[in-house]
Amino acid sequence: MATLFSFTSQPYCDLPECFAGWMMRKKPGSGEIFEPLTVVNKLDVTADTQIVIPVIMDLAERTVIWTDLSLTRHPHHCNNVEGNQNSKTRPA
Repeated sequence: MATLFSFTSQPYCDLPECFAGWMMRKKPGSGEIFEPLTVVNKLDVTADTQIVIPVIMDLAERTVIWTDLSLTRHPHHCNNVEGNQNSKTRPA
């Protein structure tokens, strides 16, 4: 699960530019060095919160599940969608 935190305490919507992305690898543990040019998916982060979970990555199936979740408070110790039902906001 990709969880993004605004460590400056600013909501993402107040930042002039904010995005995230990920690099697909040939296989897990392949040791490939991060190369920004290989980022295959980039998403703009514009939520009116300080914590977002944009995607869940299923490494076994090699799929990305779009979640677009914005949390209104820090995740519980069990950081998963089920454990954070009360802190989610609706996508804009």
